[in-house]
Amino acid sequence: MLEAVTDRLLLRQQRVVIQVSEPQAKGQFLEMARGLLESGLLKPSALELNPALDALDPAALEWAKLRRSVNRLSIRDLTAAIVPALHDQPGRVLIAVDDFTAVTPHPGGILAGRVRGRPSHRLRQRQAAQRRQAVVENGRDRNPAALR
Repeated sequence: MLEAVTDRLLLRQQRVVIQVSEPQAKGQFLEMARGLLESGLLKPSALELNPALDALDPAALEWAKLRRSVNRLSIRDLTAAIVPALHDQPGRVLIAVDDFTAVTPHPGGILAGRVRGRPSHRLRQRQAAQRRQAVVENGRDRNPAALR
């Protein structure tokens, strides 16, 4: 239901939505370039593609064939093509960026000594010292390898 309302609202305002779900910068620029190409707001020649492609309908462009050439561009070249296209359409393009919390450490995890599910080096050292102390206090003989 929400998608239908959003779609209607965007159509009424003639907005273009580009969804960015790639965590890496290069991938994000590629997704933006693809969205702008498909919407017709970016000419293929701006991405150093064959100028003859400018005359084609944006729906006729096949991203699978263009991706390799566009992927060879540097982020600087991609930015030089994308920014003017966005600037020429003030308020028309909405870039929806995905939530990257799965790849970015949460501050609470850092404070707890854990980043991306792994204990920090300092936490591992503290745990090993606690295990060694427990063996000394209990007077039990254990495998020395288990004390590391």
